[in-house]
Amino acid sequence: KEIVAVCEKSQVPLIGPLTVYPETGYPASRHTFYLLSGVEQQARVLIDYSRKGLGSHSNIAIVYSHDSVSSEVVEAIKQYCTRSGWPAVTAVDGRSEGFGSAGLAQKLKSSGGNLVLLLASGREAELFARSAEQTGWAPVLLIPGSLASNNLFELGGALQNRLFLALPSLPSDQTQAGTSEYRVLAD
Repeated sequence: KEIVAVCEKSQVPLIGPLTVYPETGYPASRHTFYLLSGVEQQARVLIDYSRKGLGSHSNIAIVYSHDSVSSEVVEAIKQYCTRSGWPAVTAVDGRSEGFGSAGLAQKLKSSGGNLVLLLASGREAELFARSAEQTGWAPVLLIPGSLASNNLFELGGALQNRLFLALPSLPSDQTQAGTSEYRVLAD
């Protein structure tokens, strides 16, 4: 935050290509640029996609870990959900509830929702998904790609086709020419 503030005040260009948490809270970031989206931007894309592409849902649950996202990011995403027209938004600290506990999955299942935005490590997301499946619940899981891990692709059963990721770039975007151009920019 401090570096971005100094660069903006001094009108010094700053390129932050690989941060998962871009500083976007300044009113006019004329001099700060990010090459890749962060967790908050990826979560917004997932929220928009679920609203338009996954049919109607009555509510959305945000299950988060403070180790993966700050409370400011959780609050910004919660407000974005509300502004986007979600009638009910629930935010739950998965750490205090226990990502792998049947209680958390059962609590969210009983709330009537079937859409969960997971803002947690890949391992925590996997624990949550497995506990949801054990309770007989198959919610749609929305996960920012910056937080995901390969173990999520091994989910089977009822959750196999209910996992959606937002990625900052596609593997097909990473061509040899593009990598060379990026290295020239970095140099």
